[in-house]
Amino acid sequence: MARLTLSRIDKSFVVANLRREQRFHIFQNFSIDIADRQFVSVVGPSGCGKSTLLNLVAGIEACTAGSIAVDGEPVRGPGLDRGIVFQQFALFPWLTARDNIEFGLRSKGLGAAERRRISDEHLALVGLGDFADYFPNRLSGGMKQRVGIGRALAIDPKVLLMDEPFGALDALTRETMQNTLAEIWERRHKTVLFITHDIREAVFLSDRVVVLNGRPARAVLDVAIDLPRPRDRHGEAFGKYEDLLQDAVREVH
Repeated sequence: MARLTLSRIDKSFVVANLRREQRFHIFQNFSIDIADRQFVSVVGPSGCGKSTLLNLVAGIEACTAGSIAVDGEPVRGPGLDRGIVFQQFALFPWLTARDNIEFGLRSKGLGAAERRRISDEHLALVGLGDFADYFPNRLSGGMKQRVGIGRALAIDPKVLLMDEPFGALDALTRETMQNTLAEIWERRHKTVLFITHDIREAVFLSDRVVVLNGRPARAVLDVAIDLPRPRDRHGEAFGKYEDLLQDAVREVH
């Protein structure tokens, strides 16, 4: 099981000027519950707190108040129960694709043979079986992000956190990577929290899409995407979900 629960969280910061200090709330009394194996995307305008939300769940930032838990276990910092894929590829340039994927496995104390078995499995999973010994400077943007996804999944996290993972890719590569991620999710069914600006991407990938407004952020729409997989981006029902979400995002500007 991998249920992710954010309960009445608050995230704020203080700005001091010559006259007084002022507290700004990014989140205030915000709650969301993500079920086991559910793929949830969060969309909204720039600056509404999407990436902050992911950083809080990742344990990179701490809540001012409230709680975040994975299967009832409080999040108190980064942990191997959460795998992260960032927009910028964040690979170690001095390590090969295989060694990048094995990096987290070393933290788990696994031996060389087991690390090799798992890295072989995940290189194949992301379609890079023939590129195991390539360094990042020899890989395309899409291939680098495949390595990032493989690395995040190799540690077998309960929750996969993805912060606009395809935002730096060209349109064609982005669509290819969306297809790849959809196929991987169908095979692994990880609980996923996915941050994106792309409404079409959210509809294509998600079980649910949550639209955030400004500060303090709140969910102005939380809609289940009731479409069969694999999804037809050009279908009428798909377009209706896009329109619904686009309207919700426009209203929060």
